[in-house]
Amino acid sequence: MSTERRQRIKNYLLRLLTSQSSRLWGYLPAAERIKTAIVEEIISPKVLDNPLRLAPTKYRLYLHPNTVSRIPHLAHLQDELAIAIHAVGNAMGVKFAILPQTSIEVSKEISEDDFSLESEFYEPAILNTLPLTATIKDVPKDAYFIIQSTKIFPLKTPIVHIGRRADNDLVINDPRVSRLHAQLRATGGRYRIIDLNSTGGTFINGKRITNTILYPGDVISLAGVSMLYGQRTTRPLTPAGPTSPLQANNNTAPTETIMFDPNQTSSSASDEGREK
Repeated sequence: MSTERRQRIKNYLLRLLTSQSSRLWGYLPAAERIKTAIVEEIISPKVLDNPLRLAPTKYRLYLHPNTVSRIPHLAHLQDELAIAIHAVGNAMGVKFAILPQTSIEVSKEISEDDFSLESEFYEPAILNTLPLTATIKDVPKDAYFIIQSTKIFPLKTPIVHIGRRADNDLVINDPRVSRLHAQLRATGGRYRIIDLNSTGGTFINGKRITNTILYPGDVISLAGVSMLYGQRTTRPLTPAGPTSPLQANNNTAPTETIMFDPNQTSSSASDEGREK
């Protein structure tokens, strides 16, 4: 990549980062340098030259105590920054093993007009053994969720992020659901669902799980929000719970994030016996 092209891309990403988390920057004396440091992490050779193009998933921003004390609604603005980093990564076509997480922390060793940024490639231990090399060919054909018997969500990508935070692929606007609740990963023509240490847990056919393969007809509960997993071209396996045949809506847009609000509608188990 030429120097001129890299600079154009960098400038675009800086504007994107600014607009996506605009409320935070006014409280940070070193805002422009912080934004530049974040973008540099995402477009660094260790990311772009990696065959998987994996970006860091944890970002720690250290600031002077006085600077941190002036930031209102800190937890909310940290989430906004994480969502902005996700948007920047998407614009560059890089991957995140899990959705980015940010923390703004106090350091007395830093002056009020300075900062320190640390980033790392992090994913929960339960994900470490699962491949990130899946492609669209590994995605089960015509797979979908039916959420609370009211909304069809097509499953079209090798990784599907599920949770309450606004940048999940499937956003579930329910306080029982964690911000980063669960993830689907395609492997060998099936989806595997992984609970991301959620507070309310992930249940399949009534049993709490941490990591299991999904089969057509499985009934999933995310802390009480129910979903049915289906594949239009595949019969449900038995036993699959009390379900009826359902058809996917082929007119539903496959790539957009879908938000579900359930208010608009009225101990860990292993995979033993499920994987075939």
